[in-house]
Amino acid sequence: MKKNLIWCICFLLVLAGCSKPEMFKANQIEEIRIEENTSSLDNAKIVNDRDVVTQFVDAINNAELDSIKFSPTWRILMTDEKGNVHMVFCTKHDFKYKGKFYKSEEDLEQILMLGKK
Repeated sequence: MKKNLIWCICFLLVLAGCSKPEMFKANQIEEIRIEENTSSLDNAKIVNDRDVVTQFVDAINNAELDSIKFSPTWRILMTDEKGNVHMVFCTKHDFKYKGKFYKSEEDLEQILMLGKK
């Protein structure tokens, strides 16, 4: 009986450690600013649509750590409700945040409607 209880506790501890913490909370992000050419601020696009913000944040939160290196197309500046700005560099499925690389199953460009014109 004790052995089963110990195994059960170990299993629950492993499960508790498996949940990924969210990088961002969608309801706390006020605005997303998208810059393609970092040398010119004239091309910036501002996204305030709650559905788009939520979908983008969910895609980032669901991404997996990856060891890729890439040349980012977009610089994303996300402003939270406290005025803090979080910078994410991204391409279609890959992004970099706080020095770590991630791969998203979702198309980040499509979510933010950044397709080439």
